[in-house]
Amino acid sequence: MTQNNEILNRIMGNATPAPQEVTETSSLPPTTRQAVATKEENVIPKTRIITARYKVYAGILFLVLLWGWMDFFPKIHTNYKSAGATYESIKQNIQALQNQKSAAQRDKTYLEEIESHQETLETCLNKEDTSACTSLPESWNVEYQGKTIKDFSVPLSYLQLNSLYAPKMPVDEKKVLRNLNEYLIRNGIVVQNVNVKNGDIKNITIGESSPFPESSVLFSVPLTLSLEFKGIDDLISFVHNVEKKLISVPSDRILYKIQEIGYDIIAANKPQTAEVSMIAYYYHDPRFQDVEPTIPEASSSSETSTE
Repeated sequence: MTQNNEILNRIMGNATPAPQEVTETSSLPPTTRQAVATKEENVIPKTRIITARYKVYAGILFLVLLWGWMDFFPKIHTNYKSAGATYESIKQNIQALQNQKSAAQRDKTYLEEIESHQETLETCLNKEDTSACTSLPESWNVEYQGKTIKDFSVPLSYLQLNSLYAPKMPVDEKKVLRNLNEYLIRNGIVVQNVNVKNGDIKNITIGESSPFPESSVLFSVPLTLSLEFKGIDDLISFVHNVEKKLISVPSDRILYKIQEIGYDIIAANKPQTAEVSMIAYYYHDPRFQDVEPTIPEASSSSETSTE
């Protein structure tokens, strides 16, 4: 009967542990069971403490990294942007310098070309020699009203620009007077000894010189002239000398620009006095202000012969 009950219990899943297994478990001495329990109780808390400690360390490390990121990243980003802007600025400066160098090289070539052709230019302008004008460089050509013509404005201005330095006065007034008398009021500007005049100077006023904008060596001085002309042709001759002629002696050259002319056109064929406002441009380098100017022999001989 007992055996049948055990079989039924196993079939129904209600079998109880074998007495031997219970006996083996319960047969352990009390001290051994306490030692095993104590060991298990001690191991589990230590593992949890170590895990918690690592979590704390990881959290602290994360906070340090986060603080460093928040503190240093804006500085790094700002420095990066500043370095990028500096780099772009340097690139632009280098490109600007390269452009200036190229422009300076072109200007140098152009000015050397002008100086090497100034005698031909003088023949072209003063003698109105067509063949001389045609032989001038093609780089001086410009398109005007559908035609290709020579532009002499820059070469003429460059060659006429000169120094008006005088040791004891703001500008060399003697040179201005000599320039007007010897060249501008003469019908024959090429032949300097010709006494034929296109007008007479009645009065001249030289104003105060002033520096040219954005230049430390270029200056301008206003001139007001009272000139008596016999007729309109003499006035045109004077204007032509100022704007279209090249003085043959380099040291006597002065660059003028006419601002205004007061002239009665109705009485054009009668003698009358015209009021002419001009500006004389010149360069002056203070580094050479103590150097006495040297007048070429050609200029001195022309003055002597004229007198």
